[in-house]
Amino acid sequence: MLLLTERAPEQSQNLVTAAGGGGELKAFAEKYAPWHFVPLDPSKAMLKLAEAEFGLHMSRFQLHQGYVDTEPVGPLDAANCLLVLHCLAIDDRKRKLTQFTAA
Repeated sequence: MLLLTERAPEQSQNLVTAAGGGGELKAFAEKYAPWHFVPLDPSKAMLKLAEAEFGLHMSRFQLHQGYVDTEPVGPLDAANCLLVLHCLAIDDRKRKLTQFTAA
């Protein structure tokens, strides 16, 4: 959260890759009320878990099923990929990081 707050504007739109069950997103939403989030995950089941986790914050989330290659069109102010890159082959890591920094 600290890294995002250093760079993201107060009213930011944040892409969260591999959103999983939504635990980190709920923490972000509780700490930073003006932020909106675009959780992205390839698993429909994980997005369902995340949706249940968000509760009252759900209006600040736009869930998307898919991969970074099919990420929603912005504008996005920040991207987060916690616990994702270690699951990818080295070449895929480089390609994904290039996608984030090219925007």
